[in-house]
Amino acid sequence: MRTYCDGLYDLDARLTGAQDSLLHRPDPVPKSITRKQLLQALAASAVISSDEARAAARTGAVPAAIATVFDTIADAGERLDAELGWASAADIEPDDPVVALLAAARQMSDADIADLFRTAGAFRP
Repeated sequence: MRTYCDGLYDLDARLTGAQDSLLHRPDPVPKSITRKQLLQALAASAVISSDEARAAARTGAVPAAIATVFDTIADAGERLDAELGWASAADIEPDDPVVALLAAARQMSDADIADLFRTAGAFRP
């Protein structure tokens, strides 16, 4: 026979499960990040080195991992467009062509891209 206390315990268990679910939801994916945030996230993820991130921020030097992505573009016009897009980007969105190229070159899933953007979003713009 169930008692009132059993019912409260069941309700408490369900609420605790719901709270755990809410507490462990991933942060939302930022709609866009700055180039600085992307460089920081790429360095934090060991895709590029800290020195490459600094050089990219200071001089616009293209990190090796990004240059490799550009090298995979056969069409010269598309390569130039990608290189100029990288060099002039202020804000970068998850569906940016350079992000798609980087994801393909590094075999990153949509979840990996989302995590990269979450990591980037944690840095100050």
